[in-house]
Amino acid sequence: MRFGIVADDQTGATDAASMLTERGVRTIFFLQPPDPSHLRELSGRYDAAVVGTCARHGAPDAAFRRSYVATEILAQANVEKIQVKYCSTFDSTSEGNIGQSLDAAMEVLRAKATVVVPALPVHGRTTYCGYHFVHGQLLSESPLRDHPLNPMTDSNLVRWLQQQTERAVANVGLSEIRRGTEALRSVLQREIERDRAYLVMDAIAQSDLSIIAEATADWPLLSGGSGITAEIPPILFPSRPPLSFEERRSRLPKATLVVAGSCSRATRAQNDFATRNGFETLSLDGAAVVREECELDALIGQARQFLAAGEKVLLSSSTGPGGVALAQQAGKERGLSNAETGDRIATAMAAVCAGALEAAPAGRLLVSGGETASAVCDALGMDALEVGLPIEPGVPYCFPESRPDLAVVLKSGNFGSEDFYLRVAGL
Repeated sequence: MRFGIVADDQTGATDAASMLTERGVRTIFFLQPPDPSHLRELSGRYDAAVVGTCARHGAPDAAFRRSYVATEILAQANVEKIQVKYCSTFDSTSEGNIGQSLDAAMEVLRAKATVVVPALPVHGRTTYCGYHFVHGQLLSESPLRDHPLNPMTDSNLVRWLQQQTERAVANVGLSEIRRGTEALRSVLQREIERDRAYLVMDAIAQSDLSIIAEATADWPLLSGGSGITAEIPPILFPSRPPLSFEERRSRLPKATLVVAGSCSRATRAQNDFATRNGFETLSLDGAAVVREECELDALIGQARQFLAAGEKVLLSSSTGPGGVALAQQAGKERGLSNAETGDRIATAMAAVCAGALEAAPAGRLLVSGGETASAVCDALGMDALEVGLPIEPGVPYCFPESRPDLAVVLKSGNFGSEDFYLRVAGL
């Protein structure tokens, strides 16, 4: 395999993978780090491998270890080029964990420097003068400021990343990038000679990302969101024919299950639209879960009944910021951090999902929210997914190796149109 991705969560992993499959690159996604020998065995079937680490949240030292292991496995399998993938909104805190993930990959590959490219113009994520924007709004003034786990309170990515690492961080401005590939190579080399390890790259259009990818074509390590991933196929896999999964899709059972654990504005709008348009909706009370007062068996029974009848089912924990605050308060009363509270809710959502699918098969499973996606995949025992084509930018369907009769969609809470659930049901 010529290309590998170390992804900090499961939804971000499929986001990046879809940028490859859309361009004809056969891609396998491992939800846990695989054995290097197994990875080498698959090199005849796949061109690229994505490894999920669940390193976005939790302790920084744990993020370092997980990223180190994943990068080392890809390196041992002789993968030519590796990307550390993180969210296009740079989801992290002043303590980590993007810096730790980058440090781990740098150490494994013995790299002197890498680019930091979170820009994803197709979704309105842009970087200018080192500041990050969401649809023209400073990141720190966008809804991401109120993220329940990673509130982004500083839009200056150089300053934010520098708090997470001892390696030097610098910005490469848009004017330098738009001078072209050769000029940019010279600028990057100058920064490396100044011992700048992490180079935050400005980018406001996809063409900017193309120049960055070409200038670093011979680098063994790069980092960023899925925007830079999209520029890898023309370099490593030119002129690939399109992939097709029509025959597999035609065999899927009728029923659809959506598990929405995200509390983002986009997910809440999608939940409301689905409820108004034919989805049977079940709600899980996060505060009740934390207090151990939630009857999960009753939800499982209802979900089974609807799925057995071939219906579209939405299981949601998203009650808006107010519901999140109540759940977090219940967690604090029991000595839990916000991350631990979120993990308990995600685990409960996953238990309902697994219980429902055990007795009532569905042809399509959509999970919204990174933490929820990780919990659901663990509960279903899914180790590897063949990545299909995107339904919308950054959101592909996938086929678990262990459950070929199921199409799985793992979606960031911020992604997707209002009618996205209906589009998944129509696969």
